[in-house]
Amino acid sequence: MDVATIAAGAAVLLTPYVKKAAEEFAGEAGRAVWGVAQRLHARLRRAFGGDDPAAEVLDRYDDEPEATQDELVGLLKERLAADPALAAEVAESLAEAKRAGSTVHVVQKVIEAERVVGAEVGRIRGDRSLRVEQDVQKSKDVLGVRIDEL
Repeated sequence: MDVATIAAGAAVLLTPYVKKAAEEFAGEAGRAVWGVAQRLHARLRRAFGGDDPAAEVLDRYDDEPEATQDELVGLLKERLAADPALAAEVAESLAEAKRAGSTVHVVQKVIEAERVVGAEVGRIRGDRSLRVEQDVQKSKDVLGVRIDEL
């Protein structure tokens, strides 16, 4: 796995964690993944601890994860490329999260559309969770979720 993919995956895994969405993220399906995110966050804190600019990026990310996600990904790409051992640890965290279970989180902010579909899932097996958030101002046809088996 290349460092860009690892960095982006880490940011996706960490965003719900730093948003403190524990109740939603850590339901039955997400508890194990929540633990992986928590450990990854602590590992990055340790890795960036002696580097004030890097620690500041993580601090800003903790405060506003969605607004600073690109900045974190850029920092991670740089650091993971320079530190193969850290890249391997982060990649293992992503693999562990994948093995533990999946969380599907769909967010849609729509001003105007003919048809809006949040999720239409054929089958989700095992310990999984699905969360759909829709902020639709104007639409003729809105589907939040349609599930055939979960």
